[in-house]
Amino acid sequence: MNRKIAELIVVAALRVCGAAVAIRWVKGWRAAGSKFPLVRVRMALLDHLWRGSPMYLAPGDQGIGNRAEKLRVYLGAGPGPHELDAPEGVFGDGSVGFIDGRHRVSVLRDLGVREIAVAVPPENVQEFLKATQGKLVSGNSVTLSWRPSVSCRSGASRIEP
Repeated sequence: MNRKIAELIVVAALRVCGAAVAIRWVKGWRAAGSKFPLVRVRMALLDHLWRGSPMYLAPGDQGIGNRAEKLRVYLGAGPGPHELDAPEGVFGDGSVGFIDGRHRVSVLRDLGVREIAVAVPPENVQEFLKATQGKLVSGNSVTLSWRPSVSCRSGASRIEP
């Protein structure tokens, strides 16, 4: 399945163009038993800071295998809330990097998500908060919603990255 088909599945499953989609961000398997707090961050700033990383996935980049495609299909199952492991991020040397979750970040950025939650190692929290202008989340999860950028002209539905 190519990217265009996967994007059509996302929109078709939402049934109404522009319907809100909810994601419940939880601590992933590495962060779950640890003291990794969740930090809410704006996607635009996170992406800007991530561009300096050698592991950056540019808009439209599919990354490894079919990870991006699987996430698009999962999100297309309806408005949710969809439970996702929060990506694990760190800040250093002027850029954000991901220990885990860069494909999730890339797909959600391409779908127009404006804010996500990132699990951050305790020793990097203050530096990460300052760089990303993020906000700490109390607890082990947070649900955030967004309205995908969708075009429904002439019966053709598609997600516009």
